[in-house]
Amino acid sequence: MTMSNYNPAGIPHSTIMRVPLYLKLLKSIRQQNRSFISSNNIAGKLGLDADLVRNDFIALQIPTGDDTIHETNNLIKELEVINGEENYKEAFLLGINSTAINVLNDKIFSDGFVKVIALFDSNPVAVSKLIEGEKVYELIDLAGLAKRLHIINAIITSDAADAQNYADVLVDAGIEVIWNFSGVLLTVPLPIMVNNLEKHYES
Repeated sequence: MTMSNYNPAGIPHSTIMRVPLYLKLLKSIRQQNRSFISSNNIAGKLGLDADLVRNDFIALQIPTGDDTIHETNNLIKELEVINGEENYKEAFLLGINSTAINVLNDKIFSDGFVKVIALFDSNPVAVSKLIEGEKVYELIDLAGLAKRLHIINAIITSDAADAQNYADVLVDAGIEVIWNFSGVLLTVPLPIMVNNLEKHYES
C-alpha cells in the first residue's frame, strides 16, 4: 500500500477490531502451508458474513471481490502494517483530551493493536501531569525517546488544529505508522502509513 493518507474516509472502529481475528486465522493458514485464500473462505472459517469481510477489506484498501484469491503472505503483511505490528507494538500518544482518555482505557485497543507507553502535548499546562498513570512529556522530548526506545508507532488524538503539527513532529522523529483520531487528513511523506479512525472513537 502506497497511499500517504490511508483510507481517507476513515476506517470503521468495528473493522479495525476485526483485524486481529483475520491475522490469527491467516497465520494459522500459513502454518498449514496454504499459499492462497479467498475472502469467502476467510468468512466461512470465522463464522462471519462474506459481505462483511469484503467490506472490511475494501475499507482497509485491500483489493477484493466475490472471487478474489489472496496470497496469504501478502495479506498478512498488509494487515500487520494496519495492525501496527510490523516491527513493534509500543506507541506514543499525542494530544491530551477525552479521545486520548478513551484510547488509553480501551483494553482491546492496547492488547490487540498498540500499547501507549508515553504521552505528549504541546500545551504547557498538560506537560508533567499523570494521565491514566502515564506521564505527559513535551514534544521536544519525543524524537530522542523514539530513537532510544525504537518506537515506530504513534497515535494522534488532538484537535484538528494541532494534528498536522503533531504529524510533522512524528515524521521528523522517524515514526512509520500513525493512528489518526483527529478527524482531519494528515500530509505525510511516503512510505509513512496513516490509519484514519473516527474522531470520537465510536464503534
